[in-house]
Amino acid sequence: MNSRIWPFLTALLAISLFTNSVGTTRSSFVDQVNSNNNSFQAWTSNIWQQTTLADFEAGVLQGVDTTTNPGSVKLAAIIGWYDTDWNYRKKITIKNSKVEADLDEFPVLINVTDDDFQHVAKSDGGDIRVTGDDGITEIPREIDTFVQADGELVLWTKVDVKADSNVEIYIYYGNPAAKEPAADSDYGAQMVWDDNFQMVQHLSDLEAGSGGTVYFNGFETETGFNYGSLNPVRTTEAKKNGEYGLRGDGEKVYKRACIPENSGRDVVFKAWVCPRSSDVTSLAAICFGQQTTGERYGYQCLIDQRYGGVMQIRKNYDSGSPLAESTIPTILVDTWYRFEVTWESSGKITFELYDTSNALIDTITANDTTYTDGYYGVAAYQNTDWDDFHLEDMGIASGERTKDSTLHNNCGWKQDIDEPEQVEGITGQAQDFDGSDDYINCGDDTSLEVDYITVESFVRFDVNTGKQVIASIDDGTNRRWALYLLDSPYRLRFFVFVNNSWKSPDYPWQPDEDTWYHVVGVKSATHVRTYINGEEVGTPQSHSGVIDKDEMDLRIGVGNYPGNLDGLLDEVRISDVARSTEWIKTSYNNQSDPANFYIEGSEESCSLLTGTLASQVLDTGVEGAQWDALFWDEILQASTDISFEVRASDNQFLKDAAVPSWTSVGETSPVTSGFPAGRYMQWLAILTTSDVSNTPTLEEVRVYHY
Repeated sequence: MNSRIWPFLTALLAISLFTNSVGTTRSSFVDQVNSNNNSFQAWTSNIWQQTTLADFEAGVLQGVDTTTNPGSVKLAAIIGWYDTDWNYRKKITIKNSKVEADLDEFPVLINVTDDDFQHVAKSDGGDIRVTGDDGITEIPREIDTFVQADGELVLWTKVDVKADSNVEIYIYYGNPAAKEPAADSDYGAQMVWDDNFQMVQHLSDLEAGSGGTVYFNGFETETGFNYGSLNPVRTTEAKKNGEYGLRGDGEKVYKRACIPENSGRDVVFKAWVCPRSSDVTSLAAICFGQQTTGERYGYQCLIDQRYGGVMQIRKNYDSGSPLAESTIPTILVDTWYRFEVTWESSGKITFELYDTSNALIDTITANDTTYTDGYYGVAAYQNTDWDDFHLEDMGIASGERTKDSTLHNNCGWKQDIDEPEQVEGITGQAQDFDGSDDYINCGDDTSLEVDYITVESFVRFDVNTGKQVIASIDDGTNRRWALYLLDSPYRLRFFVFVNNSWKSPDYPWQPDEDTWYHVVGVKSATHVRTYINGEEVGTPQSHSGVIDKDEMDLRIGVGNYPGNLDGLLDEVRISDVARSTEWIKTSYNNQSDPANFYIEGSEESCSLLTGTLASQVLDTGVEGAQWDALFWDEILQASTDISFEVRASDNQFLKDAAVPSWTSVGETSPVTSGFPAGRYMQWLAILTTSDVSNTPTLEEVRVYHY
């Protein structure tokens, strides 16, 4: 052939081959010259196309997924994965050797520092989820502490633990779109703690900020509200939202909200109110600043038919002139209104009234400092329906409050900022009490008025002399129980009052200084018991009956005796049942040495990093058949790739046979050289990623052969 013409024909034929559309037979010319008459031979190139689900599944699949998007191939997710939006997980195996008995809904502590948890996507740990052993069924969890920079995680989760077999759970993380579940949602933080927990204080400071809702009751359940002597009716007929509301019929209803004495707080009370009568018995009032249990002390923002049915701010239900009064007409009966009352630490009171569509009707204000240190939040009524009552804190300073993790919101208010002070504890953070005047007030919500009780805490004494109270509901006059170290002689005392008579095991004990102890007091229907580090100590005291209900706040670090705690407290908990010896010992095993309570597995990715698809074997019917070209269509996300290998032989072989050997032809489509020859042909696609959140996608493969 003329040397000038050959390069031109070669280029032209190449263009003809590679620019034609896929799926038809093409003409091609070999680079061979027939010496006879100086001519060349031509032949037809055949196409073998693989593009359907059936095509791909006829091959050999390893670590790839062909079903999520039929007709394409991706890296496969691990079977039994919670949700592929979560990129990572770790298996946690709870050792049965550390569990004293089968315990349902047991709060397990996971306390680890691991670089793998730097893959958590949210700085607050909001994308962390926990599942059971199937890797799919979600279970509640609470994030106590999370430090993304070094992968520190302190987490609580609810697990049915077993004494005769290990239990596995999975921690999932690495989803930038995930948010922290609502605390009261099915898998939120509050759901970690079973119905018997009335207060769980991890004793870490709440961050400074808006404060948010301190207390809420939509009356959907029976719990969490204190009532007067004539109980109101929780009924569907009184609702504004949800299924239930509260119907008053001539007696007060009140909630002792979590606002301590001398708090200096700015707070907001809100509620939906519906007057049911226009006569003088109809009263709708939000009350606050009370100094005693009597509801007629402090301030009242009210609409009272005795005073014309208009908005008023009054003090002590004084029958004289109100502090402020609205000039609007009397409100309508059987109509819902929203009360919003702001009580500022300066003494300013703002009373706003909204209609059922949340449009503002009127606002009145007053200034009075008579009751600057009151701590009751009270909703009172007569012939009035109530719904969605809650208290909001307008702002907290750092080191001012501690949180109750249960649904009862028995939050703790320190006696002053950083008194006590947050420090490192045995499980995350703790509080350091100075032995002088530090304490935490947790209020006296009805959830703390229990018949039987388990009081537990970790304590580390800085000094081991004198009287030192861990927790109590006791001021010397109003007395329920107290757990403390008593001197002369030294002993652990947990006294409980039943019918104004107390008993305690009184175990002789003077603890070592600077040593953590798990101390527990238990009052069952018949006995009072005490435990140290999971072991019962002292002689159980027979003490039948239910605990007295004298009205008094629960306080941490102080009680009736002079001698505030000088040391550290962590994990103060109140249950309304007598926890079993096995529960108490398992709690100690878990919290005192979490690293030996479970085995932490390696990090797993939701998708495999590598997967392969070997095609079925093509019989071309031609000995010594040649590959003309290999094309494929792909979608490559960041950090992903697809490469190909091929093999061929004149001897028939199975699609999963070890021979013939594979030949790599690269990662760029199309490939036009470097192929082996043979009647039987097969290709191998290798999918890879270095980012588990991304996967390559193979959509079609075309082989031209002759």
